[in-house]
Amino acid sequence: IGRVVVSKTIGWGFESLLPCQASHLSSMKNPFSTIRIFVNETVTELKKATWPTLIELRDSTIVVLVSIAIVGLFIAVADFSLANVVNLFTGWMR
Repeated sequence: IGRVVVSKTIGWGFESLLPCQASHLSSMKNPFSTIRIFVNETVTELKKATWPTLIELRDSTIVVLVSIAIVGLFIAVADFSLANVVNLFTGWMR
């Protein structure tokens, strides 16, 4: 019959406090090296991206502009209609 280990620190590799204090100064990183690594990784990821062609960009722009016009027209009509309905029920005129 096996027994369960009671201590929570067994197997976790805890060391004494003294070596941790001595390694404090050596664990500091150069901020410029982390910035350089970030920029290099960003450039690598941007090279993996697929960029739209000029035709795809033009077509997408047209779709967005037409969608904005339709939504704007809908909001204008809805606002005008609701304002007239509220004025009809409240009798408040400008």
